[in-house]
Amino acid sequence: MFPEIASLVLAVLVINFLIQLPFLFVCTRIIESSPPFGVQLADPVEGDERFRIPTTGGLELAGCLLPPSSGQPRGLVVFCPETGGNQWMALNYCGSLLEAGFAVLSFDFRNQGASDSLPGYEPLHWMTRYEMDDLGSVLRYVESRADLAGLPVGLFGVSRGGATALAVSVNEPQIRWIVTESAFCTQMIQHWFARHWAKLFVPDWLLRLVPDWHVRWTVDLARGMTAWRRGLRYPVLRRLLPRLAGRPVLMISGKRDSYVKPDIARQMQQCAGEGCELWLVPKARHNDARTIDQDAYDRRVTGFVDVAMGTDVGAEPSVCPKSRATGQPQSVG
Repeated sequence: MFPEIASLVLAVLVINFLIQLPFLFVCTRIIESSPPFGVQLADPVEGDERFRIPTTGGLELAGCLLPPSSGQPRGLVVFCPETGGNQWMALNYCGSLLEAGFAVLSFDFRNQGASDSLPGYEPLHWMTRYEMDDLGSVLRYVESRADLAGLPVGLFGVSRGGATALAVSVNEPQIRWIVTESAFCTQMIQHWFARHWAKLFVPDWLLRLVPDWHVRWTVDLARGMTAWRRGLRYPVLRRLLPRLAGRPVLMISGKRDSYVKPDIARQMQQCAGEGCELWLVPKARHNDARTIDQDAYDRRVTGFVDVAMGTDVGAEPSVCPKSRATGQPQSVG
């Protein structure tokens, strides 16, 4: 009896390997390829304060501090740029917060902009532990400055920078609020695209035989193999988001975003729980919600921050209403 069982197990493992092999190829292609985002860098601005911030690995990050339009700052916004962006792109997203009296501290992640580069690290659009370390170093720098340490602090992140802001906030209770645009969970996106891109590499008959749990398992295996080969870690944001429940979070995403699909944004909102508001912007693509309607964008962001700061009872609520049927937070379209 035992030899027969062993032979059956071996046959199942061989069949599983033959099915999994093409999926591993697809998943590796997804993980190690970066879409052509076409980021347009912003020019340096006048009147900012520039400095260097020490971070892990003996590196230094380039940063700048933009003062509010007038008067003393009522709070501090730490801005996390997108992959391939630079620190001065903060003005593309946070201009209304400067006018509302906030100072903005922006920086370049390692291997990006004017910051130092870590040898052997090739940053992609996936958040790694390196980006989390860099943002943590920036927050420690803020605490070390007497002129900034007493200010209420919020985070504003775009795309990978938004994912980093969400992940780091879990262990930073002093963060009063978080705003993101086009933020994403690495695992959610990889699972979604693996299933859809597999059609280009795997026959339909084979794809129909593979259950969804097997695709997810294969994606996670490919990500682990890639992380090991590149010598880095991919934090699992999906597991961290529930720990933000009750914290003021505004997620902005485009209904026409071909990268962060609206369904992925909705899943993230559900994971973050009560306190998270999702604004799906009609006609907006990846990272361009403010270009669609700047006035509406600025009103939404400043209104959310005002409520989170407890300074404007007439602004839009930062906690999205619950569905009467499900009790889950609803997105605001």
